[in-house]
Amino acid sequence: MYRGAVGAGLEALHIASFGRRFVAVIIDVIVLAVFSQVVGQFLKGGHVLNEIVAIGWTPLVGALYFTLFEGGASGQTPGKRALKIRVVDVQDDVSIGYIRALLRFIVSWVSLIVLFIGYLSMLGEPSGQTWHDIAARSLVVDWPRAGPPSD
Repeated sequence: MYRGAVGAGLEALHIASFGRRFVAVIIDVIVLAVFSQVVGQFLKGGHVLNEIVAIGWTPLVGALYFTLFEGGASGQTPGKRALKIRVVDVQDDVSIGYIRALLRFIVSWVSLIVLFIGYLSMLGEPSGQTWHDIAARSLVVDWPRAGPPSD
């Protein structure tokens, strides 16, 4: 359960576990990889410009994917939906919006660059937040709510 400064109604939320978040990311990476491969086949044509576009395609698709899904009303990527978790605002239990979702994606890449430390930081945080959660002022919670908190 989240124990930091919370808005109304957040006391009943359960923070998603590291394992569930990890599996959700694996699902999302698989979805992105398949999509990128299919679209990449259409972009490849042997021209240098096509290769440059294909190389830049994957990060752009990832940014769009996570920004649109996590910034949308549900706050769920397909992976998060499968694991019944979602991204919410740290204060209001609502969507974080597209700008904060993009910020969350960018900071997640910083977390990758520094040997996943930003992701692993959630294990030591009472709030269960990663660096990108902290930067975007978000939480990843069970959804639908798992019932009353168990202390």
